[in-house]
Amino acid sequence: MGLAGACAGTTALVSKKETIRDRELGIKGLVVIGAISVALSLVGLAIGRQFRERLGGRRELVGGAVLILVGVAIGTGLLQDLA
Repeated sequence: MGLAGACAGTTALVSKKETIRDRELGIKGLVVIGAISVALSLVGLAIGRQFRERLGGRRELVGGAVLILVGVAIGTGLLQDLA
């Protein structure tokens, strides 16, 4: 997410057709995206800690299964409608 936000922000900053006001909005957008990325990372750490306590040694298996499911969803285009 952070990489996509940075790409969008730099594209907006490099664009020659924008005004100074548009550039300020682009920088504010980058700050918002960065803050949301940090917040979601912290939430992910908290959830991971709970999974560690509940799942024990099986957490790696569950994590692998989730990654496989996400890969299949991306490969089949199931997530394309969300964009």
